[in-house]
Amino acid sequence: MKSNLFIFICLLSSCASIPPVDSTKKISFTDIEQIKLGETTQTDLEQRFGKPVKIVRINDQLTGVIYDEFNGKEMIQKASFNIENNTKTVSGVLWIPSSSDVLSNIAEAKKYFKNGHFITKVVKRTAVHESFDDVYLMDDSLGISMSVYPSKQRVNSIMVGLPTEHRTPAVSAKITL
Repeated sequence: MKSNLFIFICLLSSCASIPPVDSTKKISFTDIEQIKLGETTQTDLEQRFGKPVKIVRINDQLTGVIYDEFNGKEMIQKASFNIENNTKTVSGVLWIPSSSDVLSNIAEAKKYFKNGHFITKVVKRTAVHESFDDVYLMDDSLGISMSVYPSKQRVNSIMVGLPTEHRTPAVSAKITL
């Protein structure tokens, strides 16, 4: 009886140290580049990345499909895809680089998109007790926007193929990055 209890406790304690099972594969920007806007379907995404962690109906035209990944400590959002409800195809992608991704650095991201001619846009936002700026680097000819933290030289997210009104901030200002 004591040996069975000991084995049970050992098994239980070993389970506590196992991270949550991630049903999705890691999603790199190279994976994002393989997505064909207007052609890739939600079924294609599931075959490539596994089941999404969340599916959200955004409005009558769009559904959001969200994928997380385990970063060693917790599950974090890695990518979300806009699916056109009428065609069931991907119309836009938001990808979030981790700090270890090369594209998390603004200079490296600009080098990667070497044909890009990025315009800097700033959106001023006010929360209850603070005011802050959201900064975007945008290239409408490539259909790419990057949300960035200039003070840290960090890319927060890269958006591909979303309609301009979803990528373009309301207020424009020139700043040096």
